Amino acid sequence: MVDRRRAAHGHAGRRRRSDPSLVERGDPGLGRGRLQPEAEIGATPLARFLEAPSVLRPCPDAGDLKLAFTRTEQRTQRKSDGAITIDGRRFEVPNQYRHLTRLHVRYAAWDLTRVHRVDDRLNKVLCRLFPQDKTRNADGLRRSLTPISAGPTPPPASGMAPLLKDLIDEQRATGLPPAYLVKTQESSDE
Repeated sequence: MVDRRRAAHGHAGRRRRSDPSLVERGDPGLGRGRLQPEAEIGATPLARFLEAPSVLRPCPDAGDLKLAFTRTEQRTQRKSDGAITIDGRRFEVPNQYRHLTRLHVRYAAWDLTRVHRVDDRLNKVLCRLFPQDKTRNADGLRRSLTPISAGPTPPPASGMAPLLKDLIDEQRATGLPPAYLVKTQESSDE
């Protein structure tokens, strides 16, 4: 009865791992076959591997491997609290990116502990995004935000254009007379 069940499941012809004939023959599953020289290569596989030139490539570090198995998606930032939503969970966006409406993020669907803000053109990680802390968010204390400027502020007026000032300084350094003379206008009182 037992042999019939084993035959039905495909176990009738198998030998057990503790069979001494497997060890004597050098079963590769037990590790003994790797110590005997191979007929085709004239050495053990381990010795052949160590003697041959290396064709191995270095493995990237763990952070790069985790980033390689992520997807890049575009998300819309909420204006009210500066957060984005991924699979029903909110993530805080750093203050320096609050002026952006659309953000590109990279994340693994099975691991939302690592979400990154990336540059969509260069595919470079800019910063890490963290889940929103709902207990700290509920207390109502907020950091004051600096206003978003429309553009770079112009430098204060110094009276003369910077390039013109540089050209006049270069001319003075040569010691030559000016290339042109300023024409003074005579008053028409007469």
